[in-house]
Amino acid sequence: DTLEDRLTALPPVAEALRLNSSISAFYVGDEDGDFFLIRTLDQRVAGETLEAPPASAFAVQSIERFRNREPRETLLFFDDQLELLERRPVQSTDFDPRERGWYLQGMASGQQTATDFYIFFTTGEVGLTFARRLADGGGVVGADITLEDLESGVSRERITPSTRIAISDRTGRVI
Repeated sequence: DTLEDRLTALPPVAEALRLNSSISAFYVGDEDGDFFLIRTLDQRVAGETLEAPPASAFAVQSIERFRNREPRETLLFFDDQLELLERRPVQSTDFDPRERGWYLQGMASGQQTATDFYIFFTTGEVGLTFARRLADGGGVVGADITLEDLESGVSRERITPSTRIAISDRTGRVI
């Protein structure tokens, strides 16, 4: 598949991101090392990190690998109406989804998995990823939640002003 083919997923994924404000990005990494990500940029560190043009609401990151050639990495920015604002090639980052924890966990399980908290490759934000192997087994789909978004969501769950809520990992360590 080409980047243009993959961009047909932009409208439904953008709508899913709008409806699930705690999710910062959806993406797919496949067995060939191709990667396609759609992320929100509204008031996020990602917009600054990626040097998004003004009015950017979504960023698309794409890595296409071709046999015996360097991977082609592209970054695109879209406004809230999904109009393309900017398209720029990206110098190779050596990012390979097949080497990431979320991909390895997703491929090893037939169920949804969640990573431990880690630093996201592109934005430097701390968060976790929910991942699941694709039905055909040819890759993994992931959804990122930043620690900031998780904290914001948890803070809305306070029942009383004196309620205290903590986020912990599987071992009970407070994040």
